[in-house]
Amino acid sequence: MCKRLMFLMTVVISLSLILAACAPAATPEPTTPPPPPEPTTPPAEPTTPPAPGPVELTFVTRLAEAELAVVRDEVIPIWEERTGNKVNIAEIPPEDVATTLQAQQAAGRVEIDVIAQDNVALAPLVSLDLMEDLTPHQGELPSEIYGYLADQMTFDGKLLFVPYRGNVQIAYYNTSVMDELGLEPPTTTAEYKDVCQALYDEYGTGKCIFKGGGDQALPMPTLLWEWIVSNGGDPMVLNDAGSVETFEFFQEMWSSGLLNQAATRDAKWDTSNEYLARGEAHIMQNWPFGYSVLPTDYGFTDFAVYGGWLSAHVMGGEVLGIPKGTENMDVALDFIAFMTSKEAQEVFVSELSWPAVRDDALGLVAADQKPLWDAIQAAARGGVLRPNVPYLTTDVFPLITEAWDRSVYNGEDVETVLDDVATRLAALIAGQPVPSPTPEEVAAPVELTFVTRLAEAELAVVRDEVIPIWEARTGNKVNIAEIPPEDVATTLQAQQAAGRVEIDVIAQDNVALAPLVSLDLVEDLTPYQGDLPSEIYGYLTDQMTFDGKLLFVPYRGNVQIAYYNTAVFDELDLEPPTTIAEYQAVCQALSDEYAAPKCIFKGGGDQALPLPTLLWEWIVSNGGDPMVLNDAGSMETFQWFQDMWSAGLLNQAATRDAKWDTSNEYLARGECHIMQNWPFGYSVLPPDYGFTDFEVYGGWLSAHVMGGEVLGIPKGTENMDVALDFIAFMTSKEAQEVFVSELSWPAVRDDALGLVAADQKPLWDAIQAAARGGVLRPNVPYLTTDVFPLITEAWDRTVYNGEDVTTVLNDVATRLAAVIAANE
Repeated sequence: MCKRLMFLMTVVISLSLILAACAPAATPEPTTPPPPPEPTTPPAEPTTPPAPGPVELTFVTRLAEAELAVVRDEVIPIWEERTGNKVNIAEIPPEDVATTLQAQQAAGRVEIDVIAQDNVALAPLVSLDLMEDLTPHQGELPSEIYGYLADQMTFDGKLLFVPYRGNVQIAYYNTSVMDELGLEPPTTTAEYKDVCQALYDEYGTGKCIFKGGGDQALPMPTLLWEWIVSNGGDPMVLNDAGSVETFEFFQEMWSSGLLNQAATRDAKWDTSNEYLARGEAHIMQNWPFGYSVLPTDYGFTDFAVYGGWLSAHVMGGEVLGIPKGTENMDVALDFIAFMTSKEAQEVFVSELSWPAVRDDALGLVAADQKPLWDAIQAAARGGVLRPNVPYLTTDVFPLITEAWDRSVYNGEDVETVLDDVATRLAALIAGQPVPSPTPEEVAAPVELTFVTRLAEAELAVVRDEVIPIWEARTGNKVNIAEIPPEDVATTLQAQQAAGRVEIDVIAQDNVALAPLVSLDLVEDLTPYQGDLPSEIYGYLTDQMTFDGKLLFVPYRGNVQIAYYNTAVFDELDLEPPTTIAEYQAVCQALSDEYAAPKCIFKGGGDQALPLPTLLWEWIVSNGGDPMVLNDAGSMETFQWFQDMWSAGLLNQAATRDAKWDTSNEYLARGECHIMQNWPFGYSVLPPDYGFTDFEVYGGWLSAHVMGGEVLGIPKGTENMDVALDFIAFMTSKEAQEVFVSELSWPAVRDDALGLVAADQKPLWDAIQAAARGGVLRPNVPYLTTDVFPLITEAWDRTVYNGEDVTTVLNDVATRLAAVIAANE
């Protein structure tokens, strides 16, 4: 910039010198003064207005952040510098653009100058007559734009929009997986199905996806359009042979499990990339921008692209338009001309992999981008245009979506569904009243009652972040009932006796299932295992099988880890203990320093589970068996705690009360400086207590109880299918990732750790270290009702009351043996 400025100054000075040299010779001054000039009238004010100042354009667009960064930071600044004008980007959701413009036009103050909109989301803008007719200005716009794209933008003979981003979907596949399995990229739909079957056979789960769209209305009908036309059908007819073939194909793919169902329901333009990168899908269709995003955003490079297996590909993209009422018409036209220029399009092509809207903008395509452009050109050779009707997205697309939901998701007869939907579509096209579906055709929303008991921070995430995803996707609703765990069985008994079961899904600790099992209160889920995620850890599922029946589904794994106050440990030069002996030495050092005990054990307060659960780990770590209770390892454990208690090394008041929630509080408030607790404390301690001076690790025990919560469906529910779908979602990778990243819950599946942030890595290192010594408690229905109270009694008598350890354990062990014998 400085060199350029110096060059311009040199040119100006040089020109000045030249002009001075070429000027006529100066006239000599007269020897006598000239007569005074005659009086004249003042000159008239100039009629030409001064040059206009810079214009600030408001440009409405909605892009992925990587795309927005290039448009905002690289392309637009070129135009701004060249013209002296400025562009302010407003990210208004596409569905709100029409209403925003209506409001501005009604107020007589249009503040939006240019909009970018998907070329199938133009109906409201056209029908409400919100856009300027650009036909008189065609001479100011690039003539090199592909004609077939411009043709779509003409409504009633008026050019209302200008294409600026072409688009066509291509195919992506995981090269490592396909090479390993000896699979070739499919080139027909039959070959595509064979590939999906091969992937299913290899992995035992669906590794193909279809863009179901999640909460977005466009992805599914857009992709279905390609399939229907490829099969010789017409989406504007919808019950012809090609349409029937398409829907029957996907109904079979869905029911046979060849599609990853959770991913398919959610997949859209952005999440599809994520599913491919994370291995939930190994082949997919998506827009070309994924070619640049997969390596940069996900570090995923083991993929290739090509035209795909369909013969027809919808030509899509975004267009630019100028709202009626803008005060900056000429500048807006110039901006559109620039955004569709060869210069701007080349940047979009080279940096974003956007298909250009003109064929002279491919000069900057790098060698490593050539496979992408080969794929785009191959797909574009089968390009098809959707009809230029204003009711396409508002009316046609919802009918296509309904047909999919009913035939694929709900399994209704394809021909019956398509005949029904096609009748309404034909009426719509003919301009006749569209018959409404009967109540039987559209299932009413279901309200599930979900019983769970969580800490408020955990409940907030489950209630406000995770469940709403499922509700939005299914149209159903979840009402949470916080019934105390110990009251769940009696509540279900009462409801079943009354013949009206109002609870549909329960979440319960996996050692509090005895009453539910012994009273036969929950459904046998064995016949429905195909509807549940197969990725759930097998050892967790094994615990949920009683008498050969799968009664529950794990949804929250758990293992206790160790927490310690780093500031205190650093100040006292203490190392985190790795053995029980080292732990005792640390407790002694803390007591010596503070003249008060700073170690705690989870005595459980008014809760029956914390104490025997933690004692189980200590007994097994000492080589004992809690189901014997008077063996050497059990004796050693109780004697050790009796000594710790009597020596004053345990904070006695805190120990009597400590449980899963209060233990965090004691650590944060300095009443203890080291403790064992569940991983959720890692996320709770900073926000709830403002406490960050802590670290976690596996701890000082060699054995760690593998715990957690499980989901079950009570017998008698009227919503069995919906309840199963809800459980499948709560155990899906999508939901589990939220639990992992926001609540530090250990996932029940190992593919849900992709969202673990760098600052959470110490937690997951601690969890993995503890889980390596994981032990399972016996899967007996009397564990919490009979065994745990005996363990608690042994603690109360030996530790709190100081009775002889051997005498107490022999007494309690005798009764425990009788309990076990009576239940064999």
